[in-house]
Amino acid sequence: MQSISSLLHDRDPNDPLVRTLAALLDSGLIVATRDGAGRFVQMSDVYGSALGVEADVRGSGFLSGQRFFDLSGKEITRAEHPAQVARMSGIPQRNRILGVRAPNGRELWFQASYVPIQQEPGGWSVLTIGVPLERSAFQAPQTSSAGDTEPLLAFAEAVAGRRLPPARVAAHLADVVDAMLPDQASCALLWRRGSVLQIERVRSNVSGQPRPVRLAGEAARRWQMPGTCYIPHMRDTEPIGDRVAVEFDPPVRTFALVPAPDAAGNRVASIGIMHPDTDALSSEQICTLERLGRLAGAALDVAALDAA
Repeated sequence: MQSISSLLHDRDPNDPLVRTLAALLDSGLIVATRDGAGRFVQMSDVYGSALGVEADVRGSGFLSGQRFFDLSGKEITRAEHPAQVARMSGIPQRNRILGVRAPNGRELWFQASYVPIQQEPGGWSVLTIGVPLERSAFQAPQTSSAGDTEPLLAFAEAVAGRRLPPARVAAHLADVVDAMLPDQASCALLWRRGSVLQIERVRSNVSGQPRPVRLAGEAARRWQMPGTCYIPHMRDTEPIGDRVAVEFDPPVRTFALVPAPDAAGNRVASIGIMHPDTDALSSEQICTLERLGRLAGAALDVAALDAA
C-alpha cells in the first residue's frame, strides 16, 4: 500500500493532485494510513506530535502502552478500535469520537472517519482522517436509569425456557423498548433467510409497512459483524438492506444493529433501531440493547425462523 508521501514523490510536481495531497498533510488534520495487516504506513505530524510520538511508526501496529476510550470515557479494547473494525469488516466507521492515551500519560481526543481503501490478504487497508477535539466538546455520558432493569427482568421472565416464533418475541420486546428507547425510535426484530432480511416490527415511527429487504455489499458486511453495528451519523445514501436512509420518512440519522445470539453465541437474529436524529442512543442504551439481544436470541425458535 502506498502512503500519501510516496504518491507525492512519484507524481509530477505540477500535477494539481500533488498540491492537494501536500496541503492535506500540512493542514493540521489527523491523517493516518494502515495496511491490510493493521500496520501504520503513514501518520501525519500533527497526529504524532499530539500523541507524543517522535519515532518512525511505519511498520508498527498499535503503539506499545496505548489505551483507547469511547466518547463516554469507557475504555475499549484494540479489537473494538474503529480502525480495526474497518480493517476486518470493510465497513467505514464515520465520525467516530475516540480518546487515545499514550504511555507517557498524554491524552488526545479526536473525531475521525476510518475508511477502507483496498482489500488485501490480511484485511482492508484503512485511511484515517479527522480533527483533534477538546475534551469539553464531547457529549456528557447518559447514565443508566434503574428503570431499564425492571423491563429487562420482565422480558427475561416472560421468555425464560421458551422457544418462541419471531412475532411472539417481538411482542414481548415491545414493552421493553417502550421503556428504554427515545420516543421517536423505531425498532424491529430481524433475521436472515439466505440473502433476504426478514422483518418483524416491534415499534415503528416510519411510514409504510416493513417488508423483506435484500442484503448486499456494505449492508451484508454489517450483518456479519460479530458485535453491534452503531452508526450515529447516518448519511442519506447509507444502505439499510437494499434501501437507503433517505427513503425512510422521516429519514434515518441514527442506526443500530444489535446481535441476538443463541446460547452458543451464534447470531440467529438482530434487533434493529432507527431514529431521525443523530447521536440518539447513548453507550448505556447500546449496552442495555445488547443484554436484551442476548435474551431475545436465546428465546427464538430457530426452526420457526425458516418457516416464518
